[in-house]
Amino acid sequence: MKWKPPGSAESGIFLYLLTFSLPLPIDLGLLGLAICGSHTALSRTPRFSYPARLGLPPFLLAVGLGCLLSPDQTRALHLMLALIPATLIYLLLAGYFERRHTSTLAWVLTTFPLGLGGWLLITAILHPDQSPSEWITASGLTAFRVPNDTVLFAILLPFPLALLGGVGHRSRWLCWSALAVVLLLAVIYRSRLTLLVSTVTVGTFFLLAGTPYRRRLLRRLAFLAVSILVLDGVLGFRLSGKFLSTWSSRLPLWLAAWHMFLDAPGLGHGTGSYLGLYRQYLDPADLPAWIVFDQRLTPWAHNLYLELLAELGLAGFLSFLGLVSLPLRNLLAFQEKTIFGYAFIAAFVGFSIAALFELSLWRQWVGLTLLTIIGWMSSNQHCSK
Repeated sequence: MKWKPPGSAESGIFLYLLTFSLPLPIDLGLLGLAICGSHTALSRTPRFSYPARLGLPPFLLAVGLGCLLSPDQTRALHLMLALIPATLIYLLLAGYFERRHTSTLAWVLTTFPLGLGGWLLITAILHPDQSPSEWITASGLTAFRVPNDTVLFAILLPFPLALLGGVGHRSRWLCWSALAVVLLLAVIYRSRLTLLVSTVTVGTFFLLAGTPYRRRLLRRLAFLAVSILVLDGVLGFRLSGKFLSTWSSRLPLWLAAWHMFLDAPGLGHGTGSYLGLYRQYLDPADLPAWIVFDQRLTPWAHNLYLELLAELGLAGFLSFLGLVSLPLRNLLAFQEKTIFGYAFIAAFVGFSIAALFELSLWRQWVGLTLLTIIGWMSSNQHCSK
């Protein structure tokens, strides 16, 4: 098939993703996304599949209703605005994206660990006396706030893996570099979650991709894993030591979110309400001695599902399940699965695991990652025709 340049829909998506989180004086990516999206909507007829038509509107309605119910409507509106670019990406993927450009999209997603992840590594090297939290601040990346934000790159690991099977020798070093950067970040930034999700996404991808593909890559991945263990040892087993330490510091945050849900199970307390209310539902004196209570103010529940229940209630949670389950069902039922289809499924599994321990939908990169994944899943059926 003769190669065709990306259209306005694909160009807007690629431009926004390539400039995401960069500390630019003007958000060129958002500007380009708006211009390309407008041109696409005016010049082409959308082809939304039923998951896109049924999944997104109820969820956006639940978020909007949560904004009206929120005790801090200014904060709620700010959080809603952060979802607008992600929603535009979703609509362009679900309604206009041409499947033949999926490999280009995979390359764009591979630039996240290569570009943003590489810069985080350079920042750590340039400031060896600082902590991982200080490195995040020093990096200047606008969407990154805590060391566990490096889990984004672990979620995207299946895409360089998928590209390895179909690129020339000159390009493979880029894919291997992306894999190495993610594992290095897990060790240097001491992120247990990044290492855990890396294992999950890589394992899921290999299970789906089949034996021949698995055999080609397994030896080199094993070499990378051993190298990471050696590096962790050289650094004093900082990451390994965190795995041996307690994981119970999340429990008070989860309990507070659960109690918030029980207090308002139908519609929740409103978008972004967790920050202002969770301490009212948490009494450290009632916690067992083995549970670690962090005195610092925590803006999110470190569990996306419990946070949705607390803030948007069952209405918001069920609409979220519809948003993610319909496209996933659509892709799993599709007969002609490709290596990139497996990559998107593996990325979704990694996202789902990360959501259990860290993520909040109101974080800018979280909403973007989720809606990019399920937007492509929604487009998979009609793009193959």
